[in-house]
Amino acid sequence: MSLISRMLSDVFRGRGPGPAREASAQALCAEGARQMEAGQLHEAKRSFEAALARDPACRPAHMGLGLMYEREGALEQSLEHLRRAMRDSVADRGICTLAAGVMQRTGRLQEAGALLLRLIAA
Repeated sequence: MSLISRMLSDVFRGRGPGPAREASAQALCAEGARQMEAGQLHEAKRSFEAALARDPACRPAHMGLGLMYEREGALEQSLEHLRRAMRDSVADRGICTLAAGVMQRTGRLQEAGALLLRLIAA
């Protein structure tokens, strides 16, 4: 299992069954993860964006877009989505670690340090 699949599956875990809108958003995220792994980055981004159109709070979609933007070097956009993915919990180590790295790369050293300390304390 690739890093992308592991990180997104960690986000999917812990989410119980929800309304059809959420289920279809998660299906789009799963498709986006497969597309990312296959190198179909444009298609993956569209899948994650479509998931957010259906469920604006969809953590896996925010995580996927955060990864996509980080790879493209669009660090501000990456951080925006990673923050939304972390909104409910700092317990997801993959999201927090990636977000702290993006924060560090954008000069937000204190914020990165505080996030890592919260992660350690969790």
